Amino acid sequence: MTAVRELWEALPPAVREEVDACVVRRRMVGAVHTVRSSTEGAGTGLHLGMDLVTWRMEVLGDRVEPLPADDLEALTRRARELPGGPPAALRLEWDGDSWGWMLVLTAETTEQDGRLPALAVWREGGGWTEPTATAAALAGRLGVPLHGPGGDGPAGWDG
Repeated sequence: MTAVRELWEALPPAVREEVDACVVRRRMVGAVHTVRSSTEGAGTGLHLGMDLVTWRMEVLGDRVEPLPADDLEALTRRARELPGGPPAALRLEWDGDSWGWMLVLTAETTEQDGRLPALAVWREGGGWTEPTATAAALAGRLGVPLHGPGGDGPAGWDG
């Protein structure tokens, strides 16, 4: 943690403000990019940048925007209000980033522009049973098929 605090103290105030603004809006990749761009040539590695952003997330705790609700009622509202029309199908896909695995629920609508709108993103840590059950319940409620993997975890996942 010493390296993280030293890096934070070495950042100019304007960069600190920009990093915190990204963290508060949950723009983690943008925050890491800001740190690394401002320390170019100083050899700040990706992991140190990520550690700093994770630490700032803890420090700013109650100021960080809450995640959107991912309960069945909230997801039903979100799905019915999609700009491309109601979903024709739902899709669950595994994705991962430097912070770990996630399960992404997207909606296939009749008016796709090539990008599927995300309805929910669940990160590892709470298990996969509840997110997959919620996705299945949403598909049942909307009367559409649910495509994608089961809830055992992504290939190679050791959780």
